Amino acid sequence: MTEQTMTATESALAAIWAEVLGIETVAPDDNFFALGGSSLKAMQVVTRTRRDLGQQRFGLADMFKATSLREIAESLDGVGG
Repeated sequence: MTEQTMTATESALAAIWAEVLGIETVAPDDNFFALGGSSLKAMQVVTRTRRDLGQQRFGLADMFKATSLREIAESLDGVGG
C-alpha cells in the first residue's frame, strides 16, 4: 500500500478503524467492511468516533452509506454530500 496524505479526520478515523479491526494500516480509499468489518465492529467505530472526535450525529447508518474512509471523513468535516 502506498503512502497517501490524509486529513486530520482521515488520520483519526484510520487509527480507530485499525484498532477496532486489529490491522496496521488503513488507507483513505479503504472500505471498512472489505477490511473485515462487521456490524458489531462498526458500532464500536461509531462509539469511538462520537467520543474521540465529538461527532455525536455520526451513526451506524453512516458506516453503511459511505464506501470509503475518505467519504466518511468528508461527511464528518461537512465536505461530502
